[in-house]
Amino acid sequence: MTQISLSSALPRLKIQVRKLSLFYLGLGLLLNGSIWSGIIYYLQVTKPSYTSEWSLIMPGSAPGVNVNLPNIGQAESSSSSPFGSPSSDPRANYQYMLASEHILKAAAESMGVVAKEFGKPKIKLIDNTTIINIKINGESPEISQKKAYAIQNALNSELQRLRTEELVKRDKGMQYTLSSAKTKLERAQIRLSRYEIESDLSFPEQLKDLSVNIEQLRKQRVEVISEQKRTAQQLQQLSTSLGISPEQANEAFILQADQIFQQTLKEYSDSTVKLNSLSAKWTSSHPEIVQEKLKQNIAKNALIKRSQVLLGKTFAPQTLAYLQIGSSDSGTNRASLFRDMVATQSQNQGLTQQVQTLEQQIRLLEKRLDAFARKQSGLNNLKRDLQTAETVFASTLAKIDLGKSDIYSAYPLVQMLEAPTLPEEPTSPKTKLILAGTAAGTGMITIALFMFWFRSCFPSHNQPRKNSPLGEG
Repeated sequence: MTQISLSSALPRLKIQVRKLSLFYLGLGLLLNGSIWSGIIYYLQVTKPSYTSEWSLIMPGSAPGVNVNLPNIGQAESSSSSPFGSPSSDPRANYQYMLASEHILKAAAESMGVVAKEFGKPKIKLIDNTTIINIKINGESPEISQKKAYAIQNALNSELQRLRTEELVKRDKGMQYTLSSAKTKLERAQIRLSRYEIESDLSFPEQLKDLSVNIEQLRKQRVEVISEQKRTAQQLQQLSTSLGISPEQANEAFILQADQIFQQTLKEYSDSTVKLNSLSAKWTSSHPEIVQEKLKQNIAKNALIKRSQVLLGKTFAPQTLAYLQIGSSDSGTNRASLFRDMVATQSQNQGLTQQVQTLEQQIRLLEKRLDAFARKQSGLNNLKRDLQTAETVFASTLAKIDLGKSDIYSAYPLVQMLEAPTLPEEPTSPKTKLILAGTAAGTGMITIALFMFWFRSCFPSHNQPRKNSPLGEG
């Protein structure tokens, strides 16, 4: 019975296996054929794309320029590094510019194509460097390279335009500053000129010469005071020797110089001599003696009146005694000392007057020096203001000239590190990679279909079949 059942089931099993084999074979051919047809169509329809790649680099800061202006100051121009700020990267600005519409539009126009057809570059900032890497796709190696050069030229033109505008704006600001500095300089010059005219400071050495003159007068005063002390000491010695004060000697000198007084003094002296002679012969009551005493008193009163006119007071008896010095040897010596005393006193008075004159001149010059010093202080302040204005003007002018040469302050210099490449192989589609992937896919599909076919045809290998004719005996 069992043999009859197996013999009847085997034909049906073979028919079922054949059907399943044909089904999975057809399915495999359909799937693999669809995949390969699609891939072949894609490779035939898709145009190849080529990528040109180039790199830009930003150098460090340029060396500064320092210009010394003799007797004025210095002007300094320095270029700071574009990477000095940790919060900003100038490469990001250039990255934005490279992807901007007006840059791409300018590049497309230079090649005679529409901006939409030109495409956008891929930009990458290399970490820890100052390098910018750029890629652009094209239909051919030559076109991709031309696109790269077109973008680079458009970037350079835009940077040149921006730098020119920045220089123009900076120059306007500097010109305003220069105009303001020039106005201040002219005002300082006018104020200084007016002050020099009004203050009577005709030449710079005037204050120094005045100080020298005062010092010379002070030295001269010291010398005159020293001479005055010497003559005063000599006068004191003569006064002690003669027993008469310098004032009395001076009075005697004045009286001796008056002819009327001298004539009266002669009459008085003659009367005194005659009276002395008569007194030796007669008594005081004798008529001749009485008459001679009367003449003597008349002459004496005349001397007193004349001295009051000349001196403003009555002369001392010692003065009259010196005026009556005779021609004896003793009298001659005393007269010589008297003349020395009078001459010394006159010299001392002259020196005193000279000291007073010198002191007056010194005080006058010191006042003038003080006034000049105040004026000189004001003059120095104005000169300092003028020098400051000159320094600011010259420094501003120098900075303008130096600033014109620094065109990379706002937009740093960028140089081409690697020129745009001329690609040898297309970037897409990658035929070898696509074919390899397709082959791998078809292989996996074939293996999967084979496993499904095997599981369907031989289910006993997966699990025991119950109530199956193949599962018995």
